[in-house]
Amino acid sequence: MNRLAHTDRLAVDCQARSLSHVPVRTCLGCRNRFPKNQLIRLAIDLNGVINIDLEGKYLGRGAYTCSCLKCVEQITGENDQSRRKSAQILSRSLRKRISEKEVAELNAILLKLQT
Repeated sequence: MNRLAHTDRLAVDCQARSLSHVPVRTCLGCRNRFPKNQLIRLAIDLNGVINIDLEGKYLGRGAYTCSCLKCVEQITGENDQSRRKSAQILSRSLRKRISEKEVAELNAILLKLQT
């Protein structure tokens, strides 16, 4: 096989892969991988406020959770002790210190989305 034919074949392979590529992200709660469009994105804006990014349009650092109630409760906590752990998980993922109060507010918003 000559060199030119080999590069042409590689170019065709790259084009085929880019057409079928689906971004995959990991849920913070269950640690399973899902297509990006099936997850809820938690994004942190320039002011340091956590927003729920349903359209995936916010700029900045983001973390993902699936819409399952168990995962939402796991990353937002049910009581004070688990909220502390949830704040640590979100802080690590979003690379910003998240308070327990912010986690409680996020929990209320995400639970409203469930209904």
